[in-house]
Amino acid sequence: IETTVAALEVKKGGKPSVMVVYAPWCQFSQAMEDEYEKFASEVGGDVEVYSYRGDEDREFVSGELNTSSFPTVNVIKPDGTAVKYESEVRTVDAFKEFVEKTLA
Repeated sequence: IETTVAALEVKKGGKPSVMVVYAPWCQFSQAMEDEYEKFASEVGGDVEVYSYRGDEDREFVSGELNTSSFPTVNVIKPDGTAVKYESEVRTVDAFKEFVEKTLA
């Protein structure tokens, strides 16, 4: 996702989705990138997967996407609620489990 407007459209789009808010200079964002890409390729069907560069609009990501640090993974429920992934375990299986529990 390239713009704040596009990120807001995802949040209010009515479809379940997962969005990582990252900063390209952040070593933790860089370290998680491969696992998140694997997760994105394995999750399909009814859940859309996005990434959004959040360091360019911190007010938006703080207010709309529960983000105060990078990376932050959120499940966006169909009603637009963003649920933050709180664990430090950043693996494909951990992301899948979080999505399943959050959307159950």
